[in-house]
Amino acid sequence: HQLASSTNKNLKISTMKFALFAGLVAAASATNPTFIDYQCTSDVTEHGEIDLDVAAILTAVNLGTDAGVTTAVDIYTNGQNSAKSSGLRNLKGFATSGEAKMIGEFQYSLFRAAGNAADDMDTMTVATLGTAAGVKQEEAAMSINFRNTYIYTLHELLDAYADRSVGTTTDNDNAVKAWDEGVAFYVGSTATKGVCSLNSIYGMFECFGQHFTSNGGATSQDTDNISAQSDINAFVMGKFAEGKAIIDGSTFGDTEKENLLKITDEINSAIVKGLVQMYIWVQKTTTSGVAQLSPIVVADLVAQKTKLTKVIGSVIHHEVNACDTDSAALVEANMIAADQNFDATLGALQKNYKCLGFNCISVGAFFGASSGVSMCDDGAQYPDQVETITDNGNTYAISAVNYGYTPGSEVAAHALLDKDLLRIGLYMGQADYANAYRTYSKGRNSVKGSGVVRNYQAFSKGASKMAFSEMDTYKAYFGNDAEFNDKFITAVILGQTDTTMGAAVDYSTVAADARKEIAVKSIQYATTFHYVLREFYDAIDDCKIGNQAANQDGVHAWDEGVVFWAGSLEGADGSGTGQVLAALAEKRAGNYPETKDTTKMGSSVINDSLMADFNAGKTYLQAGSCTEAEALIPGIVSKMITPIIQSAQRYAYYVGNGSNTDKKRAEGYAFMRAVLPLVNACDATSADTIKSNQDYFAPTAMHEGSDAVFEAYQRTLGCLGVTCAMVGDLDDGAYPGRPACTTDFEFGGPAAAAKVKGVVTALALLVGAFLW
Repeated sequence: HQLASSTNKNLKISTMKFALFAGLVAAASATNPTFIDYQCTSDVTEHGEIDLDVAAILTAVNLGTDAGVTTAVDIYTNGQNSAKSSGLRNLKGFATSGEAKMIGEFQYSLFRAAGNAADDMDTMTVATLGTAAGVKQEEAAMSINFRNTYIYTLHELLDAYADRSVGTTTDNDNAVKAWDEGVAFYVGSTATKGVCSLNSIYGMFECFGQHFTSNGGATSQDTDNISAQSDINAFVMGKFAEGKAIIDGSTFGDTEKENLLKITDEINSAIVKGLVQMYIWVQKTTTSGVAQLSPIVVADLVAQKTKLTKVIGSVIHHEVNACDTDSAALVEANMIAADQNFDATLGALQKNYKCLGFNCISVGAFFGASSGVSMCDDGAQYPDQVETITDNGNTYAISAVNYGYTPGSEVAAHALLDKDLLRIGLYMGQADYANAYRTYSKGRNSVKGSGVVRNYQAFSKGASKMAFSEMDTYKAYFGNDAEFNDKFITAVILGQTDTTMGAAVDYSTVAADARKEIAVKSIQYATTFHYVLREFYDAIDDCKIGNQAANQDGVHAWDEGVVFWAGSLEGADGSGTGQVLAALAEKRAGNYPETKDTTKMGSSVINDSLMADFNAGKTYLQAGSCTEAEALIPGIVSKMITPIIQSAQRYAYYVGNGSNTDKKRAEGYAFMRAVLPLVNACDATSADTIKSNQDYFAPTAMHEGSDAVFEAYQRTLGCLGVTCAMVGDLDDGAYPGRPACTTDFEFGGPAAAAKVKGVVTALALLVGAFLW
């Protein structure tokens, strides 16, 4: 009875408060609040008071009764304290407005791309609160603050970016700037600087900071002895101020736009870092440890370890998934589905700190409990491990083994570029073209020694730097335009008109799943393939001038080519889920059984043979044997294009035999386009047959049938330095009657072979070298 009376009273007060607020807005100038040290430029007082709803919910659940749970769910669903023009703001709305408000925002795109339904965060919070007389305040607070408020805070920051981009800095909810709203939701009206509270994200980050060290041993609670708050909150509040200054500035050009997006990324990364620290805190806090700050109840914290771990896992899973799907699978298994294998799970997270936007030092070490956790070592995380070697009096740093290949130089940062591809694919899968293009054009994970971030767009535009015969063939086919790859990929991602394949085609009309396949596969198997060759030829050029180690920042170009081919996600032994050329050969080995190697780590005979070439090339270059290294490249080209040909044939067969979907046509088109210029240089008639059947925009897809397309590819294999033994026969069990690779068409003859300079200069040696 007392609880019901209190609730009714609060509702009445809120209603009166709202009416008064509405009248005051019309009659007087607004007062702009301050949150900690952040001075708002708009009145977001009511927004900040959403934390009073959190406090009321926690009061209700702490009663430990079914009635308390009912009240908590009611406040969560309908709101109580935070007024807006249409009534009361509610926490449930924070987690259920994704489809209405967050389409195209990076955090929501990644959340959905990780397999989550639109309202999953709300569903999980409702399930947490709906545990009759069983939920504790710590679990309820963590669920609401991080499943609900966190994602909505980011939405407001990105909404501010959108408003400022169109020049409407105050056009958001009755002249209230969205940026200030984000700050208000993050901090809340009751937060005190440096004080632990369960009512807001800010307050929760103050509850465990005292137990982490960073920056050489100072505590996270007050690293610089000035801010008197946790490192995370000091950083985030500073970034809020930086963002406000940009929004309030007189100009908002490309530089300001990118800086504001970077600030939002940094705020997001700081929150994710805090959640990782929370995971450690929850896992390692025991009743025998140092008592936590009020209002945390240590015994309850320990008792809720599994539930709290699940909350944290559910919030960070999509962020980890955008860095490494294998690590995300561990989060799913060890944090969400069950609470287990802490060491392995933390190791998977640590491996991805750089991708997540922070490092071991900023996370620090956990102390103050009976079981601490040492600070990890950034240099010990794959692929950043470095070994120093001395050779002929010279000292070199070499990177960790990559896909079984031991580099002769430091190329870890190069390998990380494949994480960009993973993220681009996730964005494209959600039709989030703006963020896909930003990742493609700006880069994210691969940073040069100069601080410049590598990006695939620069690779796609790099044909002007690629003075080798294979690239000459590609440029000739695409109208001697050195930027043919970038113009095509950009058109696909952004839905523009493209003319690189001849007739103008409009990619804004192409289905989203097809656009994803065309864009991502073109980066994987055209852009990356070309740049890998560029690095190998660059290594030869360096060798010929007697300076094979003179490539940028002392990194051997040959090693760069290998790690761009393999990527970092394959791992040291090739067991990971890769994104680039090495992974393609593994996939196709499962469809062309003759090319599968069940005894070696890569599972692909083609990759085994390439690895032998890579190691031989490295050895030759280190010895200054430039000619011998150069002689390997034609065979490398032939082996690298073999999985692309296998893939083009596979999708030609699918589309021509009952599976003519947008997605499969797009996949076949991307593979076809990646190899078509080389085919055309061997036999234009075969190339025309392939194009007319596999062009995504063909009036009738595969109109001549799969046999004709298979024959067209196979007629040029000899010219391309490829054999049927290398390609094998398609056999993945999907459809009967697949055409075999036929030696009748295998070799195009000397005249055709001469058309692709370098590919078959050592054809006889190549065929003899393959033990297929």
